[in-house]
Amino acid sequence: MGSLGPDLGELKPIALTELLSGNIADMTRQKVKEELFLHETGLRVLFGSVQPKDTALANSVAPMEALVNRLSYLTPYLVLDLGAGLTPLAQKLIASCNLLFVIAEPVSNAITHSKSLMNDLIEAGVPKANVQVVVVNRVRSDTQLTMQEMENQLGQPPVVAITPAPELIYMAPA
Repeated sequence: MGSLGPDLGELKPIALTELLSGNIADMTRQKVKEELFLHETGLRVLFGSVQPKDTALANSVAPMEALVNRLSYLTPYLVLDLGAGLTPLAQKLIASCNLLFVIAEPVSNAITHSKSLMNDLIEAGVPKANVQVVVVNRVRSDTQLTMQEMENQLGQPPVVAITPAPELIYMAPA
């Protein structure tokens, strides 16, 4: 699931749904490459569906493993959005990841959840050095934790903080 497709001009993103719904044997590297959306910046993206019924594909572990395998041959850097929590799919794919970014919001409840996720990843065998924190601010600054408070609660400093500037997304070229 995702909304990035329409945000970048792909009004009806269906490529991921079609790839995961098809026969794994037919999912060749060339077919996967042809399904990628090419942004004007050169970034290639495989958008999640905007259709609620397609959430059932979150249980498509074998097809997703095959897809990640094909994608890994098409680029030197592959970024996966594994969603929230440790779904069976995420648990299967984390072993293929060199680096995991936990997206955290600087509010107490979100930090508690992020810390639990980091601990679960480490318990699952991910080296602590491979689990990094990225802060995304989406709320008023007067209700947020400071970076120092976040570091204290998470046990490590965030690698970056993304501040809220919603008006900029609409000003950016499509």
